[in-house]
Amino acid sequence: METLFFVPQYARWHYGRSLRELVTHCIDVLWFITIFFSIGILVNTLFSKSKLEGERTSSHESVRAMTGTVFAQTITTVFEFCIRIIILCLGFFSIVCTIFFSLIFCIVWILLPIIIIFLSALSLQYLFS
Repeated sequence: METLFFVPQYARWHYGRSLRELVTHCIDVLWFITIFFSIGILVNTLFSKSKLEGERTSSHESVRAMTGTVFAQTITTVFEFCIRIIILCLGFFSIVCTIFFSLIFCIVWILLPIIIIFLSALSLQYLFS
């Protein structure tokens, strides 16, 4: 008799509280990925100028030294831009994968009791046939 009271409570938990907690956990994982890849900071500083330490030019230096400094700053800026783009792409790819697999998991979670009942009925049918 107690089993009959268990079924509605389980259904209420399975389709109510657990789904809310599942969505909460997915949001937490998305927040973690956003912070881990520093997506906000990288987007804001994507086109920022590179700051090289120790590379200072004065008006008394030769043209050769200034050309070397400009070349080094250009190479560093391009390299930093490429690294930022790669990290942003990895972050966005991780977010898309997380959303995709979270949706798949939610669909499977919703259908799981139906699948279990169907497989149980199917096994009983084959057992007694």
